[in-house]
Amino acid sequence: MKTIQTELFSYKELSDEAKEKVVEVLIKERENDSCALDYAIDEFMDSVRSICRECNFRLGDYSIGTYSQNWKLKVIMGNEDPKGNKALAWFLRVLIDKGYERPKRFSEMKFTGVCGFTGVHTDEIVCESIWKSLLEGDRVSKAFDSSAYTICKNLEEQYEYDTSKEGILENLDIDEEVYMEDGAKF
Repeated sequence: MKTIQTELFSYKELSDEAKEKVVEVLIKERENDSCALDYAIDEFMDSVRSICRECNFRLGDYSIGTYSQNWKLKVIMGNEDPKGNKALAWFLRVLIDKGYERPKRFSEMKFTGVCGFTGVHTDEIVCESIWKSLLEGDRVSKAFDSSAYTICKNLEEQYEYDTSKEGILENLDIDEEVYMEDGAKF
């Protein structure tokens, strides 16, 4: 039996060259991680499902993710698919029931800090997207449909950040990994 002794370092204790190696390896790992955004996709879909349930909609076939925008929504509200002020007033009632504050004007609606459907910030991203679409005069079904673009865009931006040097460095500040002198994980 052999005993080998080696020194271990936190990221901050590494040389600049070893730090670069750590960042390069982590970027490659994240780029090749097919599950990297599953948690974000799940959070968005939980928000969409919850919002649809509260609006008495049924979510039909869907596929959503980074660089993928296939989206279908089946609306359970009879033959009516309102738009304009009627649609805004209808959606506002749903939002108020979930703790959102009534604005003085439709154009002044705020979606910060409530997360009234699932308790996650994705509620607000989806609701704000739907609201903006309704403000532009879209029908309710189209507003929900167009939220897919916002979700995908958000996921793409998250992926770009997570695989960037900046994103890696932010997480390395709280990293508890230990490394060998050359930057290899122990």
